[in-house]
Amino acid sequence: MIVLFAFAALSCFAEESAGILEKIRNGMGTVSTLQADFVQRKRIAALKHTLTIRGELALDRNGRMAWRVHSPMRYVCLIDGNSLTQWDEDSNSVLKLDASKNPALQVLAKSMGRYFAGRFDEMADEFSISVQGPLSLRLVPRGESVISRFIREIEVETSPDYSFITRVVIRETNGDDAVIEYSNVRRNQPVPESTWRAGAI
Repeated sequence: MIVLFAFAALSCFAEESAGILEKIRNGMGTVSTLQADFVQRKRIAALKHTLTIRGELALDRNGRMAWRVHSPMRYVCLIDGNSLTQWDEDSNSVLKLDASKNPALQVLAKSMGRYFAGRFDEMADEFSISVQGPLSLRLVPRGESVISRFIREIEVETSPDYSFITRVVIRETNGDDAVIEYSNVRRNQPVPESTWRAGAI
């Protein structure tokens, strides 16, 4: 009887998890472009210091993502398919990397596209995914994945309508962690073309 009860409970949990993953996929599937402000609080364990970073995120259904940091320094990271471009104000130099020739970058580019499209079910090859609450997921890199060398776990919270991510917690294998909170979210609005260029705007 206890075994049957446990099996039934696990089956209900699995159905609930699948239902929430489907809601996230459907909710984020309605978003063709997304722009948001973010605040990232990065705790550096070795220095016992927390660094606060502020900036903007933009992404579109074509697989482009722009991560623009405004303070305390100016920095840009652009992902477009297999291409990753970085720029920082101090050096004023642009670095371009081909993700197809770098396994770690390839996993990053693929994961980010799935992540912001809400296709968490497609990330099961790299992550063990569990539902922590009606709006919260926990992703643990699988031992054989490249990303497991750097990331211990990721927690994701979504908006009540499941159409965008509101908060992310990233715990790294070196003891550092980061909390990223998104605000002023704009969905399905035109993204200025300058957003996709390396450099200050």
